[in-house]
Amino acid sequence: MHYFSPVTKMPLLEIIKTSKTSNQAIATCYEIGKRQGKTCIVVNDAPGFYVNRILCPYLLEALILIEEGVRIEQIDRALKNLGMPVGPVALIDEVGIDVGVHVMSGNMRDLIKDRDGIKLNYSMPKMLEAGLEGRKSKKGFYHYVSKKGKVKKGKVNEGVYQYFDSPNIKKISDKEITERCILILLNEAVWALEEGIIENVTDGDIGGVFGIGFLPWSGGPFSYMNQMGLSNILDRMKYYQNLYGNKFEPRPMLVKMAEKNEKFELFT
Repeated sequence: MHYFSPVTKMPLLEIIKTSKTSNQAIATCYEIGKRQGKTCIVVNDAPGFYVNRILCPYLLEALILIEEGVRIEQIDRALKNLGMPVGPVALIDEVGIDVGVHVMSGNMRDLIKDRDGIKLNYSMPKMLEAGLEGRKSKKGFYHYVSKKGKVKKGKVNEGVYQYFDSPNIKKISDKEITERCILILLNEAVWALEEGIIENVTDGDIGGVFGIGFLPWSGGPFSYMNQMGLSNILDRMKYYQNLYGNKFEPRPMLVKMAEKNEKFELFT
């Protein structure tokens, strides 16, 4: 049973099954989750399960943008303006830089490190070593201040850029920021469907919205692709593949469906 932080507020519960998990065990976990007020999805065991599997490339792309010289506040503002409840960089602070380092130093790193075109970013371990843990330590990518018993996010911690080799400021459009982060997440969601980590796209949508707050107005990653049109998604992935390499190479399922002008079949 995989809960999300903070457990008292996050509505999703991922129930992880293996080939040896009985239906009775799954049903019991599901009932417990329902009694706790959680929305449950059942996913097959794999590194990152489903939600963290699609979240990690999204966050990694945000870190790569910082490494390139894009300013933190622009990255977060662009994704929030699109409809994400919190920007990707601020999200790392919320979850905890220590947690991020733990996740990306384990099986998730092993999963993606040898992928064609993937470049890992090693800034967070340096930040953690310097005592930056995010909101919990009141200093991470942002400064945090206590007001009336609550910790509030302040300005960007400009000292963070030193851990990214102090890049020169790079000006790019908000559209490029949002497309690069969102498209790589969408491709990973399709990959998870291809591999059977999720057994249907409805679970993929539920996990996306309730697990990471993926563009709630869209209904989830697969609903978003349906709305945008799979051929349009495919074209934008190919565009960024030409610019930034094969990390944006569209998954075969997406290519096949786009060529046939199909949509993901959602359960209602």
